Amino acid sequence: MNPKFPLYFRLGQLFQAMSIKPTSSYSSNYERMSGNCTRIISSQMVASINPPITNSSYILDNACGPGIVSEQIKLVHPEANIMATDLSPAMIEETKNLIKTENWSNMATDTLDVRDLSNIKDNTFSHVFTNLGLPVPGDPDSGPKVTKEIYRVLQRNGVAMVSTWAGEKSS
Repeated sequence: MNPKFPLYFRLGQLFQAMSIKPTSSYSSNYERMSGNCTRIISSQMVASINPPITNSSYILDNACGPGIVSEQIKLVHPEANIMATDLSPAMIEETKNLIKTENWSNMATDTLDVRDLSNIKDNTFSHVFTNLGLPVPGDPDSGPKVTKEIYRVLQRNGVAMVSTWAGEKSS
């Protein structure tokens, strides 16, 4: 796999679907609706992380959705210590179901907004993954808020991996 290949996705129907209130039905169909792009991107993010994940890493899967980034991490690092957070309780339920189905240890979840991680102490995580968690639908000013929170909860010398939606070029 080439971790540097460009990934560009149009917002279209997926972005519109993301702006609706997430329900259990929505979260269960999330991966199908996203055309599997979240899995492709997250696998690239995990494969290219540097410094790499180790047994002492504490990882935040920020805006975790149904737990796809956590799943990609656990495939390579089954003992990884991960906190998975999302604003949607339905997405957190999907992640909890995945944790139970896969019998993962060292996993915690919380319902948190990527723009406000105030329940988490400063300098907590060695790695923060935010896969397609910004911009937050309906909040055009979300980028700086999310970035500030990622920086705040990241340990010194930690690493953040962020993917975002590419907007259409204006003429």
